[in-house]
Amino acid sequence: MFVIGSDHPVTLEQVAKLREARPESLISPFDSIPDAGALVLSGGDTAAAVCRLIGARRIDLCDEILPGIPWGILRCGRFDGVPVVTKSGGFGAPDALIRVAEFFS
Repeated sequence: MFVIGSDHPVTLEQVAKLREARPESLISPFDSIPDAGALVLSGGDTAAAVCRLIGARRIDLCDEILPGIPWGILRCGRFDGVPVVTKSGGFGAPDALIRVAEFFS
């Protein structure tokens, strides 16, 4: 599931490309988070707010999907053990979210 909180032009372009390429991807405001097999959090404030909302206390980092786009495992709270990706709102190539979705496919 993608949680997008950034309205940065780079992010908006990435979201548009993701919707075109993978319309089945869920893009949700962070105030209503259903269960998910993985979370993709775009925007630092969004990531912090989501982690507070779901009770996550830390992220055990695993690797980078793309340069500057890490993934890890959430620890504690409702999504304990769920993979998570964090991405700066104004960062990455136009297809970055598509490539993140493909990583978890």
